[in-house]
Amino acid sequence: MLLFGHIGITLGIFFVFSYIAPQLKTIIDKRYLVIGALLPDLIDKPLGLIVFASTISNGRMISHTLLFSITLFLIGLYFYNKRNDIVIITLASGSFFSILWKIRCGILQKPYSGLYLDGVFRKTTFLMESHSY
Repeated sequence: MLLFGHIGITLGIFFVFSYIAPQLKTIIDKRYLVIGALLPDLIDKPLGLIVFASTISNGRMISHTLLFSITLFLIGLYFYNKRNDIVIITLASGSFFSILWKIRCGILQKPYSGLYLDGVFRKTTFLMESHSY
């Protein structure tokens, strides 16, 4: 996991968006954005490399998908409507930015499971063959 890469690129994307829409600086807490950027790796690395080490042995499975980010965003919308709390939406944004820059840099070149940026839903399971890069 590239700790400073996750944090720096995600905050860089946020600062570009906050330059375009300055009110984002007062709404979004950068701490939760950073946690959201690290969230896919914090979930997938222990699952893939420790829990499923004998079968999958891959650190990019479930939470490295758009389906995870969209689900997290929808949960965040629910809590925003009920409690007026934007924390989970901020986590989902950080997770989305992390996935976005990994696809852009070529780290996530092949689909793993769920919904991807090309807009095609592929019926695959996360127990598919592991790809080594």
